[in-house]
Parts: sequence; C-alpha cells; structure tokens
Amino acid sequence: MQVTWFGHASLRIKTNAGTVIYVDPFAGEESWYDSQADLVLVTHAHYDHLKVSLLHKIVGDNSVVLGTSAVRSQHHEAKLVWPEEHHEVKGIRIQVVESYNLKSKYHPKGDGIGYVLQFDDTSVYIAGDTDFIPEMRKIRADIVFLPVGGTYTMGAKEAAEIVLGMKPKVAVPIHWGSVVGTRDDAELFKEIIDNAGVTTVAIPRQNEEVTV
Repeated sequence: MQVTWFGHASLRIKTNAGTVIYVDPFAGEESWYDSQADLVLVTHAHYDHLKVSLLHKIVGDNSVVLGTSAVRSQHHEAKLVWPEEHHEVKGIRIQVVESYNLKSKYHPKGDGIGYVLQFDDTSVYIAGDTDFIPEMRKIRADIVFLPVGGTYTMGAKEAAEIVLGMKPKVAVPIHWGSVVGTRDDAELFKEIIDNAGVTTVAIPRQNEEVTV
C-alpha cells in the first residue's frame, strides 16, 4: 500500500486495489488532497482532525465517511460508528476501537475512536488521539499509526511500549510536527524501537508518498 502523511494526524492510504482512504483531513495544503476519497475515516471532531472544507473537497457521490456523532454534526452524510462495531466498505473490513485519554481530560472515553482495517492481506491500526489504554492489548496489526506528540496524546516512550508489545511489521509515528510534538519525538520513538529490533519504523516526510 502507499501512504502519504500530510502532517499532524492526516493521512492518505492507497490500497493495492486502488481504493483511496483518507484519515482525519486537516493538515497540509489543500492542493495536496488531489484524489477523490472512496473512504474517509475521522477519529474525532477536534479542529486539528477535521477541516470541513477539505472533507468537502475529497468527498464525492460515492464516498463513504465514518465518524462519531460530533463528526456527523459537521457532515450530515457521515455514517455514525461506535467502538466494537465491524463494517465493510468497498472491500475494506473495518473494526472500530476505543481511543481516549487516561491521564488528561482532552479526549474522554466516548468522544473519539480508532480503526483497525483489513485489506490486501494486511491489517492496519490507526489509533486516534489516545493514551496507552487497556483495550489496545487485544489489538494486533501489521502496520500501526500511533500518536507520539504528547500533551493531548501519549508520548514517544509510551507509543514505543505499545509497539514492543504488538510487534507489528511497520510502525509510523503521527500527531507531531505542527500542533504539538516535534521530529525529536518521532526520532525518539524510532530509536527505542530500533534498539529492540522487532519492528521497522518509518518516519514520513510531509506530502511524500511512500510504500509500506
């Protein structure tokens, strides 16, 4: 699959079958969002995860948007989903999972979600804005996208601890570089995991499409 990181927690994933998935459209230049979405996954409705003008740019007549009730209040065509639900959209199998803070009030339980996707014989975990929560211990995925910026989410060390337990093939640090967190957080995440030698860490460059 091909992944483009637009900055912060905003992603585009293209499957080998050509399906285009966007996650939390917010960061980067509007011109970068140049492919129509088959599927849009929104983890929660905070301003740094959902820019409605970008959502309208990428959504077409056949696009499917999934999100929380707060997301649906901003985009009425969004399909409301809840943790522990399973869905299938255009050949993508989707498990909705919990995403929340344990140590702060920024993301209370019930306000946000994460996603586990299955396609191309690959599983992908998109954590959303979360700490290391108990529900994560049951999640297994080949590729994981975890926040590392701290303050509003877990930091680099906590995110690395998750990876060392899950042992995915590839881990990608997100939620850094603009609103909160720096490249140093991403590099610390990579250093800890590299020292254990269990997982490949890919630190993306903004608006660079990479194959993972």
